[in-house]
Amino acid sequence: MYEGLLARQVSPPVVKNNLAYLLAEHRPTPENLARGRELMATLLEDNPEDPRLLDTMGWILCKQKEFALAKDLLTRAVARAPEHPVLQYHLGFCLAQLGEKDAAREALTKALAAKGEFPQKAEAQKLLESLPKPPPAPGGK
Repeated sequence: MYEGLLARQVSPPVVKNNLAYLLAEHRPTPENLARGRELMATLLEDNPEDPRLLDTMGWILCKQKEFALAKDLLTRAVARAPEHPVLQYHLGFCLAQLGEKDAAREALTKALAAKGEFPQKAEAQKLLESLPKPPPAPGGK
């Protein structure tokens, strides 16, 4: 459907964003990730503060294992929409890949505390459980 809209040049930002996200999430081949990244680069030039666009580009970068670049975009996305559980999950995933376990745990905890369901909730829970527990606070029990 999104390909058809692009072919007919009916391509508002939401169409390009959704297509790029679907390619990254459901068909993350190197070619599809490159295509999604290209779609998102032009969108972000015109909308550099949109959390949905920042998240999609950040997630594409995660899929391409460019976690340091992804972290900046995902951090900016979460700063603009901190209550959005998918954004928190994506940031937590990225931080875990970078070895930033405490920050990852915080983002994943926020994602799981959000009201309602989100598609990656089970993955967020599994990732959170895989992170080492923080050491107890001094003087704590």
